Amino acid sequence: MRYTDNAGIERVAVKSLVSAGDAQLLAKPAVVLYHPKYRSRSDYVLLGFGQQPQRWFPVEFARRDSSTS
Repeated sequence: MRYTDNAGIERVAVKSLVSAGDAQLLAKPAVVLYHPKYRSRSDYVLLGFGQQPQRWFPVEFARRDSSTS
């Protein structure tokens, strides 16, 4: 999931739990929740799918390629 936080920084978050139903989830809109004070810490980010997510997943930030930093 690629999103821009409230400081204007683009982040790439990866759903850390993989399951058989992930393909169906990816067809739905995603919702990213994060704590603005800790936006650079993946342990303060949750990812949900659908208009009103019923389940939230922890994420890991994807590593940035050093050639694009």
